[in-house]
This record gives sequence, structure tokens and C-alpha cells, in this order.
Amino acid sequence: MDKAFDLFKPILSQQWKNQDSAAILLSDFAEGYFFLDIVQHWLHDAGRSQRLHCFAFIQEIDAALPLALNGSIHGNDSLRSIVDELKQKWPPPVAGFHRVFLNQHSVILTVVYGQFEAQLSEVSGSFDVFLLNHSCENLDLISLKQIWRLSQANSQILTNATDKNSQAQLIKAGFSPQLHDSTRFLTASCLRSPKPLCPAPEQKAAIVIGAGIAGCAVANSLALRNWKIQLIDSAAEIASQASGNHIGLCHPTFSLDDNFQARLSRAGFLLTQQKLNALNQQPIATVHFGADEHFQIATSSGAAELMQAILKQQQAAAFFIEWLNAEQAKSQLAIECQFGGWWFPRGMWINPASACNGYINESIEYIDLSLNTYVDRIEYLDKQWCLFSSNNTLIASTDTLILANAHDAARLLPHTELALSSSLRSVTKIPANQLNTTNIGVSGQSYLTAEFGGFRCAGAALVNEDMSESEVQANNLRDLANLIGPAALLQTSNTQTRQCMRPNSADRLPLVGAVPATAPISHSVHQLFHIPKSTGIYTVLGFGARGLSWHVLAAEVLACQLNKEPQGIERSLIDAIDPSRFMLRRLRKLSAQKIMKSR
Repeated sequence: MDKAFDLFKPILSQQWKNQDSAAILLSDFAEGYFFLDIVQHWLHDAGRSQRLHCFAFIQEIDAALPLALNGSIHGNDSLRSIVDELKQKWPPPVAGFHRVFLNQHSVILTVVYGQFEAQLSEVSGSFDVFLLNHSCENLDLISLKQIWRLSQANSQILTNATDKNSQAQLIKAGFSPQLHDSTRFLTASCLRSPKPLCPAPEQKAAIVIGAGIAGCAVANSLALRNWKIQLIDSAAEIASQASGNHIGLCHPTFSLDDNFQARLSRAGFLLTQQKLNALNQQPIATVHFGADEHFQIATSSGAAELMQAILKQQQAAAFFIEWLNAEQAKSQLAIECQFGGWWFPRGMWINPASACNGYINESIEYIDLSLNTYVDRIEYLDKQWCLFSSNNTLIASTDTLILANAHDAARLLPHTELALSSSLRSVTKIPANQLNTTNIGVSGQSYLTAEFGGFRCAGAALVNEDMSESEVQANNLRDLANLIGPAALLQTSNTQTRQCMRPNSADRLPLVGAVPATAPISHSVHQLFHIPKSTGIYTVLGFGARGLSWHVLAAEVLACQLNKEPQGIERSLIDAIDPSRFMLRRLRKLSAQKIMKSR
């Protein structure tokens, strides 16, 4: 398709001309040459879009780099720089979607390991161009309908499937094909585009309530897309609640059935790792984090059997974890345990406050920070979300409001079905020299972090209302002794314990996306898109104990929704964290009950 691609360049230029972003889908990444051709053409085009999304499928999971990335690069310095960066960030050989940010977020590559036809239904977002370069005799209607779902006005297809059956299927799917005999390829334009589920905001400006790890990450992700953000928090400084802990652990979770939580934590961990590494390569405030290993202790013989079964069944797990029996844990990690456990060679620890500062400082010119600002209530007036203080003074108003204020969001949305809850937890900060144990993070029934700034953190015991501060700290120290052994606690002086609320959702998954409308629904509801959404209000909530693993991913998901860009994770995962899911479950249950009563 080399000659066809040359003739297709004018179409590419037209599609991305003066746009915020352009999205190109390649059905086969192959050796990577088409991707490099697209990027090079984009770099040379003075009228190019601000951002370029490339979405590419790789049919077979392979740890080796594509051929084009290993050869000599013929192009300008910018292209060579992008290739070098991609080599460093190339996704691990793990099934699923992998997003890679290149050239200071201006080029975004999403690699999908898996067959194009099988994975296409998991893609979400809008695309300008579809380059169907995978090997196929003709185009099938099912795939073309999925492509139409991802299309917008004037979207274009380029394919070398020129047979009459493929042309007929294109017409059935809603495209107008045009055959180019001289190059034996076919282009097709979208005749009618799908109706957008949520219109894009007219103004690239938003208010984010909550300056913890979630709010700061969202502000950063939108600011990198040139949004003006007002970041509001009631506290005197950022990262004052759960994000104020000295250190937190960051690693993926795994399950026997590879459930939503496991898949989200895996994708989130990789994206967080990529983001923090990129931040620390820029001349901004340093983010304190490390990939200093982690060990998750099996708490019983049954847990050990399950952990080994997961590792055996889930191929993705093998990249992230290794099983160590009790003897191996003692000899390799100096950890005493009865049943063994999972060793995470890439397990991370993060100082959340420094991450929050890094997110703000990366795009400080786009972020206006308003601290000591308590929002008593919000109200939708004259097509604006208005924020009011306790004395009913208007604080600010906006077309787009994002709630990232953990459990406090339920107070601002008292009539919305969000299924949020919270639990009071405690974390004890201990001088590292008072512990005689391994230097890496350890978890089991409780956890102990690695060391940062001379301290380690232990937690996070549940706090009851009638507990004194000394009882709270004693519980954490008792749990720590059970985790690493009483002899490892040399002394417990100079320890500090802080308490904070941990925000939770009913299904232990975050709530990321548009808020469901509160008006009664008269029509039938079977899918999430059947539920009407409130205009201009979104949430990034319910992180539970996984905030450090999920926050970068959640911010990217919301930013893509607001900018109508392709998502970097599977559509099933987007649906799994949709804030409307609890309403959908209730309505489905009511519908089933009505059907049963009518029989």
C-alpha cells in the first residue's frame, strides 16, 4: 500500500488541518512503517493538528520491537527523537490496550495486542481516518459497522480490499466507496455519522473541586490539552486528605478471572509509571517515587494456592509478579513468612503530595489554584454550574464542573445515585532506623512501605469512632508486628499517626465520567447510553485503596471523554467505571421484577 499511502497524504492533511486533535486507526501495526510515515507527514505539515492519536493493532503478542523501530530512521530530528522515545516506552507483552505518550504528549500511540476483528468492539472514541492494512480477502459487515460506530462526519477509510463484495458491505455500513484503479486501492467516506452520546463542551475551561491526587491528575491531563482549569480545595494546601500520606504503595492486582479491578489496576499501574517517569525528566518540581520492589505475603495456605493458580492461569501476571516460597522470600528478600507470596520486581511507592505538585507545575500556566475555598453547594443556573459558599456567595461558575473531592461529592450531589461510602483509616509514620527488616514494601493483612525521607509508613487500620489516638496507633503497630515480626520493631518512639477518610464505591471500582441525570426516566433502559446525563458535570471518585494505581488512568479517561478523543482502555472497562452503572443496575432489576409480576 506504499503508493496508495502517498496518494492518501492529502486526505490526512485535510482531516487534521487546524484541529485540536486527529485520530488515525491502523488495523495492523505490522513492522511500524505506516505509523512512522503518518507521524513524519504530520510533523512536516504546517497546518497539522495539535495532537495526533494513532491507534494500532498488533496481531501477535511479542516482546521484540517492531522492525521499523530497530532500523535507521530517515527523517528529521523530531522523528528520530520520537522513535527513540517509543523504544524506551514500548509496551510490555501483555494482552490489552497500551497507551504511549510521545513528543511531550503531542503524539499519542495506543497499541492493542490482539486480532483486529476481535478487539474492534472494545475501541471507543471518534476517528478521522481508518487505514485498513491488515490481511483480509474482503471486508466484513460486522467490522464495518464497528468502524461506522467510531466514525464522525467526513471520516475516511483507506483499504486495499477492492472487490465488489467489500464495496457492497461498505455501502450497507454507511460509507461511500471510491475505487482507484491506478493504485488498486479504495477510499470510502462516511455518509452519515453516529449521533454523539454527549456533546463536546463549547469552552475548554473547567472547575475541578478537590486538589488531591485525583483532582490534580485531572487538572494536569486537561491542561495538557490547553484547557483552563480552576482547581478548588477547602484545605490550606493540596493533598490534605488521603493524598497527604507520606508514602503509598502502587502495584497491580490480579484475579483468577482477570476481573475489571485487575485489568484496571494493570493498565493504571503502567500509565502511572510512564507518567511519573516523564515528569521527572522535566525541569519541574521533583516527584518522589521509586520502583523498589514489593512483596505481597500470602496470609494462609489457601491464599497461597490461589495466588499460584492465578499466576499459572493469567499470562499477564507473569510480566508483573513472581511466586516466591517461604525459603525463597527469606533468602532473596530477607522476609520471614509461612506460606510465600508474590514478588513485584517493579512494585512502586509514591509520595502523593509531590506527585500532586508535579501535575500542577507541569502546566502551571493553565491551572489556577484556589485553596481555603469551601464549596457549600452547587446549582445549575442559566446553563452554568454555580458554586456557592456557606453565606450563599457565588464563588465561581463554569460550563464544565468536575468533582474529584472523594466522599464529599455525595454532599454536593445529594439526589444522585453514586453508591459512595467512606471509612476512616490510619497510617503510622515510623523512622526507618527503628525497623530491622527488609527495605522493600511489604503487604499482607496490613502493609509497610519502603523508606522515603528517613521514614516508612504502616497501615491502614480501620478506625472506630470511640478509639483514642493512642489506640489507633497501637492497632497499626500491632498489625505491623504481625506482618514483619515483633523483633523487627526495635522501638516505637517518634512515630506519627494520621487519620483520613478512604473513599469507596459499592463495587470497589472508581466512578469516572458524566453524572447521571436525576429526572425520572420514562423510556426503557437496557444499556448505559440509555441513561440521560446531567449537562456539564463529571466525577473522578471512589478510588478506595487503589488511588495511586488508578488516578493517572482515570484522568486520561475523563480528558478523552471531554475532548472526544479515542480512549486508551477497553470499552468494557469504560462502562465498568461509568457513574451511571448503579442506576442501570437498579433499573434493570425493576424491569425484571415487572416482567415477573406480569407473568
